[in-house]
Amino acid sequence: MAGPDVIAPGEGELILNLEGFEGPLDLLLALAERPNRALSRGQLAELLHEPADEVGRAIDIRIVRLRKKLRQPQTNEPTILAVRGQGYQLCISIVLS
Repeated sequence: MAGPDVIAPGEGELILNLEGFEGPLDLLLALAERPNRALSRGQLAELLHEPADEVGRAIDIRIVRLRKKLRQPQTNEPTILAVRGQGYQLCISIVLS
């Protein structure tokens, strides 16, 4: 089931209500500002102002939480891809409301 912040899933896009959004918004914005581009853990940590030595699995855990938040059960399409050897890539458009 989609989270309460997802207003309307569309073909290849989600409309999100940011008021009261209870998710890793900084991570979502970092990915959304760089569409169709894979970002490594290090790049994401830098964009999120996280200490580089503590990155490791912390980014992975935040990605898992964001994927759950953005899940589109009616289409079952992935929202965030893990690109082997490169990082994570947002593969849908986000429309903020």
